[in-house]
Amino acid sequence: MKDQTVPGFPAPAIGAFLVGLAVLAGAALDAGASNAARRSPLRRFDFSLARMGTTFNIVLYHAGEEEASKAAMAAFSRVERLEAIFSDFREDSENRRLCRFGAGMPTAVSPELFFVLQNSLRFSELSGGAFDVTIGPVVRAWREARRAGKAPDPARLAEARKSTGSQNVILDSEQRTVHLLMPNMRLDFGGIAKGYAADEALRVLKSRGIRMALVDGGGDISIGSAPPGQAGWRIEVKNGVGDPGERVSLVLHDRGVATSGDSFQFLDSGGARYSHIVDPANGVALRNSPGVTVVARDAMTADALATALSVAPVDQGMSIVESVDGASAAVVTRGANGAEWQVSPGFPPLVRRRESLQSAAPGHAVHD
Repeated sequence: MKDQTVPGFPAPAIGAFLVGLAVLAGAALDAGASNAARRSPLRRFDFSLARMGTTFNIVLYHAGEEEASKAAMAAFSRVERLEAIFSDFREDSENRRLCRFGAGMPTAVSPELFFVLQNSLRFSELSGGAFDVTIGPVVRAWREARRAGKAPDPARLAEARKSTGSQNVILDSEQRTVHLLMPNMRLDFGGIAKGYAADEALRVLKSRGIRMALVDGGGDISIGSAPPGQAGWRIEVKNGVGDPGERVSLVLHDRGVATSGDSFQFLDSGGARYSHIVDPANGVALRNSPGVTVVARDAMTADALATALSVAPVDQGMSIVESVDGASAAVVTRGANGAEWQVSPGFPPLVRRRESLQSAAPGHAVHD
């Protein structure tokens, strides 16, 4: 699953073709929009803070600096609270406590953990198991393998897989309890929690009257209303598609966006390169995983679908996305003739530009 082989909540891996999203938050779409933005009493503010093993970036428009700063800090506090719930790395997280003590008996959990776990099981069923929040024991085996520099022993993987399977998680919505049926289960929210956290951070900003805002959680992006005088936030898709010097982007508002791919997190062993992305069906890390961009109604949905599409065959993955209201996707695979680009119906129009844009780490906001 996406981003699940590094402790905690690592920054999203970036595919060799499709990679991350760069938020071109301040770029006006045309001269008229630029003039309108200059007349606006709203000012743009940018904030960044390390959370969930990556950097969370908040860009917002507000009239006052003090109020903008207070709102951003409240949003970051919400993300910190969620990290304390979902982290697989922090031994004191609610997730880790549940996995240590919750096997064999129903355990009451927080509303946040129950909600995200409930949605995780829904995405698991929807994707035929391509998304699997119970993959933690297998991810841990591959994490150890990366440290050792060699692929996991097959017997080690087989043993880890005994403690996986979404059918081994029973939820009681009335009592808000989780029952883990197998010993040594380990829930890994790396493929969904950052998107949820970005949505929650944006919700905090909206509760304070700030709707023109964007939250980027290491490439899982929750997008609010469009900036002043603009049609939307311009999100650059770094995909290797297009002519040299051409920038391809999406213009979006009130949506969630997520990417998944494989470039920096991998294991070379025995002449084979293994992705950080693990296939729940067999417990083996993928090779030549695709680059995926998903647009959905919220970042949590986009995050989970991007994870599923990294594992599922492209045609199946597109069918999964099309079954989710408001969702669409673009997938780049390595073909015989280079990058092959496929999009689902409803994927937003691509804006192609020839211009020089300030570079940034993939999946992070470009402040130009």
